[in-house]
Amino acid sequence: MSRLSLNTATTKNITLAEAVALSADAGLTHIGLWRDRVAEAG
Repeated sequence: MSRLSLNTATTKNITLAEAVALSADAGLTHIGLWRDRVAEAG
């Protein structure tokens, strides 16, 4: 589990904030951010 990350390209139907929160809730400590998702969040 320590090497697992969520890639935000797979979470297009939710906001970046939601993806981060869900990742943290699931115990994931890494998230792969795509520039378009970061740009949407500002």
